[in-house]
Amino acid sequence: MHCLQEYGVLDTPPEAAFDRITALAARLLDMPIALVSLVDADRIWFKSRQGIDATEMPGTEGFCPLTIQGAEPLIVNDTWCDPRTVDHPAVTGALGWRFYAGIPLRTRTGYNLGTLCVIDRRPRDLTLADRAILEDLAALVMAHLELRLDARRALQAKLAMREKLWEADAGKKVAESETRRFFALAAAQVGDWELDLLTGETKHSILNDRCFGYERPIENWDYAIFLEHVHPDDRDEVDRRFQQARDEGTLFEVEFRVLWPDGSLHWVLSRGAFYHDVHGQPVSAAGIQLDITERKRAQSEIDRLAMVVRKITMPVLITDLLGRIEWINDAFSQMTGYEVQEVKGRTPGSFLQGPETSPLTIQVMRNAIRKHCGFEVDVLNYHKNGTPLWQHIKADPIPGTLGQPAGYISVQADITQRKSLESQLWAKANRDGLTGLPNRRLFWDRLNQEVRHGRRSNNAVALLFIDLDRFKEINDLHGHEAGDNVLREVASRINACVRECDTAARIGGDEFAVILSDLAVSLQVEIVARKLLSALAAPISLNSHVSSLSASIGVALFPTDAGNAGQLLNYADQAMYLAKTSGGNRFTYFTPLMQQRSERRLQLGQDLRQAMANHQFEVYFQPIVSLATGRIVKAEALLRWNHPTKGPVGPAEFIPLAEELGLIEGIGQWVFQEAAMRAAEWSSIGVGPVQVSVNKSAMQFVSQSGTESWPRQLQRLNIPCSQLSVEITEGVLLKDSKAVMQTLAEYRDAGLEVALDDFGTGYSAMAYLNKFSIDYLKIDQSFISDIDSASSRAIAEAIIAMGHKLGIQIIAEGIETEEQKQILIEAGCDFGQGYLFSRAVPHSDFRKLLRNDALH
Repeated sequence: MHCLQEYGVLDTPPEAAFDRITALAARLLDMPIALVSLVDADRIWFKSRQGIDATEMPGTEGFCPLTIQGAEPLIVNDTWCDPRTVDHPAVTGALGWRFYAGIPLRTRTGYNLGTLCVIDRRPRDLTLADRAILEDLAALVMAHLELRLDARRALQAKLAMREKLWEADAGKKVAESETRRFFALAAAQVGDWELDLLTGETKHSILNDRCFGYERPIENWDYAIFLEHVHPDDRDEVDRRFQQARDEGTLFEVEFRVLWPDGSLHWVLSRGAFYHDVHGQPVSAAGIQLDITERKRAQSEIDRLAMVVRKITMPVLITDLLGRIEWINDAFSQMTGYEVQEVKGRTPGSFLQGPETSPLTIQVMRNAIRKHCGFEVDVLNYHKNGTPLWQHIKADPIPGTLGQPAGYISVQADITQRKSLESQLWAKANRDGLTGLPNRRLFWDRLNQEVRHGRRSNNAVALLFIDLDRFKEINDLHGHEAGDNVLREVASRINACVRECDTAARIGGDEFAVILSDLAVSLQVEIVARKLLSALAAPISLNSHVSSLSASIGVALFPTDAGNAGQLLNYADQAMYLAKTSGGNRFTYFTPLMQQRSERRLQLGQDLRQAMANHQFEVYFQPIVSLATGRIVKAEALLRWNHPTKGPVGPAEFIPLAEELGLIEGIGQWVFQEAAMRAAEWSSIGVGPVQVSVNKSAMQFVSQSGTESWPRQLQRLNIPCSQLSVEITEGVLLKDSKAVMQTLAEYRDAGLEVALDDFGTGYSAMAYLNKFSIDYLKIDQSFISDIDSASSRAIAEAIIAMGHKLGIQIIAEGIETEEQKQILIEAGCDFGQGYLFSRAVPHSDFRKLLRNDALH
């Protein structure tokens, strides 16, 4: 305690020298807390602190008393795991310290005054290099304290001497003058001397003699004795400079080492001047001696610390308040490619920043420097060779005078590899792996952002929901690799149609979306939609094939149609669905009527699940007649839904819904059984035999696994397979799957005939007529309704001729007039179906039609 009082440092104001040391410790070791703490009788007082507001704490609450008990540093990597600290109040209390490293502050006489310590609230590992840095900084703290002690002792000696001089009565004016001179020199810890070059007599103060290790004045002191006290290695240089200054009449100044009588080595600074007579000859010299040992020691510590900082692997940069570089270490040069001579006096931004450097990040740094605050940022800069360089920069002001920082020190790290990994992970999470477009997750985030921005700026936002038409056929015909190539090409074309500020995304399968932001007029939406349709309709090369695509686009607007992102997506989807069901290759705006239809569709879906159990389905039959005889020879079974509240619901509305909900297999089986039962019934009562055709969708071919096949069901019911036929669409053939081929082969072997419905509306079905066993082709009614035109008549005649060449019979759908019937008869068509003969009717009415037909 006496030693601590002797240093006179307790409860003194903050000092920049100590604050620089704790700030440097916190930065170099990346610690939130750094302290210079001194141990008093019952408290720990902080001479300098970083990261803590308190200036002191009770002696029982800190680790400083533990540290000064020994000569070695106290390092606790995890206080929870160390028996010395696990129950300590600083660990279990509000401070919550988990890491501590303290270096004792040991005096020249061997007493520990306190510690230089760094603290963290999480466990840490202190490397040997980190420990060396901390020990170097502790030595620097102690050097400042020893300088303070020497100054304090000198002042005490000065005061004692002043009291003696004041007591002297003789020669007051001279004494007072000498006293003032002595005090001035004593306050500066400077010894003075005079040398008469003619007589060799000398005058020197006790402070001069103390520079050479003597506590009492030396009597016989001359230049030769002075040189004897200079270290032998420095003696010639000191004498050379002394003689040169004497000969040239200049001032001399030299630093040299001195061996004290006790054998210790010290440094002395000597300055002097020569006085000349009227002839210009030197007659005397006078000067001062100053013990600079502590300064040299402190400078050595600073030089050592600077070398450590220069050699550490973490880049360090020091600038003035204007941002001009004063110093960099080797690691900074290695990271950026610039040497110190290339950057000194320049601002980092003048040579590191490039085209992709974020102006926002630069502004954050400038604002912090303007407010004299620290900052921590990640910024994209550029290496000297031009390659991008991501840097993590943590900068803090260097304490100066009058509350103003002297400059900035920043510790930096090359995080380019980490940023590259983060970018890859972000892309995986937010980008579609096939097309590179934003995926559904990123699309949803941007849509919400644009809606929020639109709400603030009162600007419109448009969402275009894009679904490719017949994309599945490309996958089925050419394979999934070709389908992937098509999706990549589609993504590229969509991206080329939108602005840089817009977002094009792939949100699933063959579904894409485009967000148009900051729209001034709705006309912009139509322009983009038409560009998209045109771009997507252009032919696409698939290996040796050229394929054509089209798209259905639904458009919804914010805030006109929807008030939030969820509604906007839902409404655009509804508009797209209408565009697709209207034939595709078009765009459609959302209307409130679509929402009503969507709600109706949702309700119908719920009701459809109960329709069969509630006996709401009924099978109708439409006759197919022989055009040659006019007799009914076949019938098509058509499903009707009698909704209890909505009335009749058409198959065009509920069949796609049944497929979507996975109900089509059960419904199809029920229709098949009803048709088989009616065919058997009519045959048994003598109004047959009439072949009944039953529609089977592509979805039923996919979902029929585990279900008894139709031929086996007919065999079990003892119904000849010839009494039923199966109607399929070209979509079934296009699947070209093993299951389809096996099923159709089974039908052929069992004698169950197959009709190809809506023939002529596809683009590739004819290639499959030889591959599959097809018994009937049904000419689509779109050709029959316009058969009086030359083109439609030619198509119908070509289908009839081609079918007959292949041994396939032809059925014409949608015959409504005698003229149409006559044209088809002349063309050689086999069968006809349409309102001219009869609409689809319930089975009881169809039985009457059969009886009437039999009578005629």
